[in-house]
Amino acid sequence: MHYQLYHFELCPYCVKVRHAMQDMGVDIELVDTSQNPEKREELLNATGRTQVPCLKIMDGDQVQWLHESEDIIDYIRQHLAP
Repeated sequence: MHYQLYHFELCPYCVKVRHAMQDMGVDIELVDTSQNPEKREELLNATGRTQVPCLKIMDGDQVQWLHESEDIIDYIRQHLAP
């Protein structure tokens, strides 16, 4: 499995998720959609919105997108935290 967190640097909900990742010792690739218009367009095409934070979960050919900071933190806690 491979993960990417689509975020904005100063978004308070994104900061919340990044702090939770740090507290749990989880390292996920960060994609700043405010700096990367192609990734912002990918997010829009895949989910119908550009809302961040959004966790992209890739398992082979399967891709899932998870919005909402609390849902992302819960997912990380259940699936990725040591």
